[in-house]
Amino acid sequence: MNRIFFYLILLFANITFAQKNYKIGNISWTYEIPKNYFYQTDNFSQITTTGEKFLENDTNLNLDPEEDILFAIAKEKDSNFNIIMSSYLSGNNIKKFGINEYINKLIELFEEKYKELETPINISKEEIEIDGKVFYKIKNIISDPQKKYTTFLLIGEISNKELQILYVIDNEVDEKLITESILKSKFK
Repeated sequence: MNRIFFYLILLFANITFAQKNYKIGNISWTYEIPKNYFYQTDNFSQITTTGEKFLENDTNLNLDPEEDILFAIAKEKDSNFNIIMSSYLSGNNIKKFGINEYINKLIELFEEKYKELETPINISKEEIEIDGKVFYKIKNIISDPQKKYTTFLLIGEISNKELQILYVIDNEVDEKLITESILKSKFK
């Protein structure tokens, strides 16, 4: 009987540690990470710095808004693939352009920047729902000379702020795991 009780405590502890609540304005977002993934402590600082340099000269969009990083999650340490990052931003771009036009401007910017890098991409936009909230999903298949991979950027307006969820994958199994974990998340 003690052994069963011990296993129940372990099971509950694993569920508790895998599921976290994040405060966005007056809304709480509950997200459970995929199995075999772990929280990163450095928030992928090298990737973030590279991305910021990639976009630094755009004057149309406010690409340096107030940002609060919620989490960075990875499947493997020191990998640039099978990672998830989430943050919420001021919402200035959504207020300025409206969410649909903002997404279109981001797509134009990505297309322009990858063309400068001479890297073939296939980019698409789709409207999705996460627990009744509308998000736009920008899917970008990148055919880098070294590796083909896909980035997903989900953007939604939550409590007058911009919630971003970015994930980078290099295989269909992890794409499915990450996508399912995001779609199962809840807003309260």
